Amino acid sequence: MPLKYKAAAIVVVAICAYLLYRKFLKKSEADKIAEQLSDSVNSTPVNKSNLTLTDNDLNVMAAQLYKAMKGAGTDTDTVSNVLSRVKTKDDLNALIRAYGIKDGEDLRLWLKGDLGGKNLEAVINLFTDLGVVF
Repeated sequence: MPLKYKAAAIVVVAICAYLLYRKFLKKSEADKIAEQLSDSVNSTPVNKSNLTLTDNDLNVMAAQLYKAMKGAGTDTDTVSNVLSRVKTKDDLNALIRAYGIKDGEDLRLWLKGDLGGKNLEAVINLFTDLGVVF
């Protein structure tokens, strides 16, 4: 086999190896960001003795928030009603955990993206009053 064909074969093998590496082994930047966000949500501190809500309450509230914000438009009344049940910092942190990551975003990002004006201001005030970073 002539040298130029050997060189071409080596290049083809190297490109295939690189593509396989990227596809199966190397995490994309989006994967890394999603993993960091998930770690951040899962490590949100919650003191269960300060909760005023049950796990079931939190799961239902998280589902209600997602339903109110997904798709076109936002049901701001539902968002307000759900968040009005949050009484303590640990309630809010537990709700953030229960909400988890939806479509690559945590509860904070969903709220920032879906609310505006007085609704967003009210949410920011709730987070600030409870000592939770928004």
